[in-house]
Amino acid sequence: MDKMRNMETIFEYEETDAKFCERVLMRKVSTPIGAVEPDRPNDPEDGLFGEKSREYVGSLLWLMRGSRPDIAYVTGVLGRRVSRWKRKEDRILDRLMRYLFHTSERGLHYMLNPADRGELTILNFVDADHAGSDDSPKSTSGWV
Repeated sequence: MDKMRNMETIFEYEETDAKFCERVLMRKVSTPIGAVEPDRPNDPEDGLFGEKSREYVGSLLWLMRGSRPDIAYVTGVLGRRVSRWKRKEDRILDRLMRYLFHTSERGLHYMLNPADRGELTILNFVDADHAGSDDSPKSTSGWV
């Protein structure tokens, strides 16, 4: 219930879902993640979406693996933070949702000519940053 009170203070007036979508989702972004602000070690503000963050990240992982590799990095960023979700992650998730909303026509499309069935070769290329994150000694990887 406290989270709902926090949301009421964020929005100056009560609005319907349609108005929320119009106000928030319609702000177009061209990349799935912007400049990530540094962590504040003792940030007291818990994120509004922290309780459902695992569900959101799980859905994003499914989407990323199946057809949207362009969200791999930002999904990894959010995945590392589900146990300590703050307002910073809310802002990253908000931007990602706006990006997905405005790029819903993008994705991987696989087509195969039946005559080429015996000659099909799939090549994967992997990229990793080898512990390039300042807030964690873990590596971030992606694939294309």
